[in-house]
Amino acid sequence: MKIGIDFDNTMVAYDRLFHVCALELGLIDDTVEANKTAVRDAIRHRLGNHQWIELQGLVYGPRMLQAPPTPGIETFLARCADAGIAVAVISRKTLYAEAGPRFNLHDAARDWLSRFGAPRYGLRVFLEISLDGKLARIAEEGCTHFVDDLEEIFKAPAFPPQVRKILYAPSASRAGNAEVCLRRNKDEVAVCRNWDEVAAVTLDAP
Repeated sequence: MKIGIDFDNTMVAYDRLFHVCALELGLIDDTVEANKTAVRDAIRHRLGNHQWIELQGLVYGPRMLQAPPTPGIETFLARCADAGIAVAVISRKTLYAEAGPRFNLHDAARDWLSRFGAPRYGLRVFLEISLDGKLARIAEEGCTHFVDDLEEIFKAPAFPPQVRKILYAPSASRAGNAEVCLRRNKDEVAVCRNWDEVAAVTLDAP
């Protein structure tokens, strides 16, 4: 078994940081819900997409270290390390922000991973600048499972067919979104609301 994991919004939780930064810059008011999607939609509606892209550059760059890990990821990775299961972080990430100050987003991500403790968990880290690069890396690394928060990754024609697809979807529900996600996919996708459920279809699977 070798598990591949996406980075943004899969390992890293951005909801509160996006909200805090947007409030600081006066891009939203405190009536906007503290989650990334609500902040994005509010900014796009009021100020346009360019302002949203600039905020992304700030959060993924200079403010990156303020973002916490997603709940449960550390326990999951510790279990992988204890069991001798290899884990690779494979992310599609542009080198620089598309708008705003020129800041190296790969350096910010690697700094976050170093602070988070990537060496302690034995993580191999690959930051690819394109979707094709990400999909090729998943195949090259020999991943048996891949965890991502974006369903579109699994729908890509170049996604390695032998890799078990795991959608990290904290907002999914057993009776609602999860079933919709499963019906929408041609191939089976395990929809997991948290890292305990990811463990159930990887580490604890028969």
